[in-house]
Amino acid sequence: MVIRVNVAEVVDNLVKDHDVILSSLKVLYKVINTDRPDPNDVKLLIEFFDAFIDKCHHAKEEFILFPTLNLRLFPFEGSPVYVMVSEHGIARYLIRMSSELLRAWVEGGDEGAGQALINYLRLLADHLTQHIKKENDVLFQAPWRWITWLVVSRLMA
Repeated sequence: MVIRVNVAEVVDNLVKDHDVILSSLKVLYKVINTDRPDPNDVKLLIEFFDAFIDKCHHAKEEFILFPTLNLRLFPFEGSPVYVMVSEHGIARYLIRMSSELLRAWVEGGDEGAGQALINYLRLLADHLTQHIKKENDVLFQAPWRWITWLVVSRLMA
């Protein structure tokens, strides 16, 4: 199967996603920097991070853009894509831990879990902010970004 990928359009879409994500992180910082964060606000943000950031945004990168780059421009190992995929794994872990800590705090009444949750959410926000900066300022500005079309041949199972 041959898939034609318009790299410029994909990157433009991903940058727009980044703007949405950065806006959500501003909301997160406001929520976690209060004396007692509202558990419902925290729950909605974690659900958004899981659904939009991981299952939508990271999926577009990992299933469309990154394979295109690796199969046509440079190998995976040691590449900028290797770093980005590794950082996606860190974000997934922080989101999953935040969800578990929220459950322990709200359902179990564990105040220690509530404090750990705030710490994990702060780590997540800082991590995503730095990650987006790397993608926008380095990976998405690379010379290949201006290639309009790359054709990727992939075997479909």
